[in-house]
Amino acid sequence: RYVREIKTYAFSACVSLKSLTIAEGCTYIGSYAFNGIYNIKKVYIPDSVTTLNDRAFYNAYNLKELYISKNISIFGARVFYNPHFIEYLEIPNSVVSITDYSFYQCLTLRDLVLHESVAYVSVFAFSMCYRLERIILKPETPPTLININAFQGLPDDVVIYVPYSEDHSILTAYQTATNWSTWANQMVESEPEEEEATNNG
Repeated sequence: RYVREIKTYAFSACVSLKSLTIAEGCTYIGSYAFNGIYNIKKVYIPDSVTTLNDRAFYNAYNLKELYISKNISIFGARVFYNPHFIEYLEIPNSVVSITDYSFYQCLTLRDLVLHESVAYVSVFAFSMCYRLERIILKPETPPTLININAFQGLPDDVVIYVPYSEDHSILTAYQTATNWSTWANQMVESEPEEEEATNNG
């Protein structure tokens, strides 16, 4: 039998835990469920999970590998606060809102991908991610960026990729959007998707 819900504080301060795989069938992870699991290095959150509450993985300092369910629409505040060693982060194409401090202080994060569904990014969501080299934004309409502090500490040489459009209207929309305009000079268009090959035998 599988566990459908992981309750509030269920595994809080389990400091000896180094790897975590949550079984398919679990749908809910409560607030502070894995708070303070300082030595965790790998977390797999299956696609059955639809709710990931506030501070679920708060202060998981040593987290390096993270798979996030493709069926979560909103992250709880400070859900992965302070994961120092994640280098690649992909927000799945189900997440609509990224809340306060969700991925605050990902000190080694280099690549960040936000998929089409993201419509709202809250304060300090990716703040203090000092080593970001590339941000890939896939929404054609710029998500609401509540404050420039969502990306506080962004390096000057970061490259921000936005979807390609023949008339460059999407790039213009990002470069002039409220708060996104702060990084207008770092924005470029992604390469246009190649048309499907035809007559290839």
